[in-house]
Amino acid sequence: MAKVTASLPTAWFGEFQKEDELVVLQTIMDEVLANGHCQMTRRELADRAGVSPHIVQRTVCTAIVGGLMRIAAWSNGGAVDRTSKIEILDPGWLARAKH
Repeated sequence: MAKVTASLPTAWFGEFQKEDELVVLQTIMDEVLANGHCQMTRRELADRAGVSPHIVQRTVCTAIVGGLMRIAAWSNGGAVDRTSKIEILDPGWLARAKH
């Protein structure tokens, strides 16, 4: 499993308390910091985070409902193998990503 670092907004630690959820968010954050967004399949994201695709889905859905991120685009394909472009909406996370 990937490690959680200090680059995640501390406010998120109240919403996401399970380590596997935080690792998914950290993996997304790493992609956003490198590329401005996270564009990969649920399976790729799960493999990189070291968790199951179900945990990725649960975490991303919770973050979307909470207004922290959104799926900006997705390709055709099955649910696990469809590429999604995840963009961050949370102002604190956006500020970190720009520095």
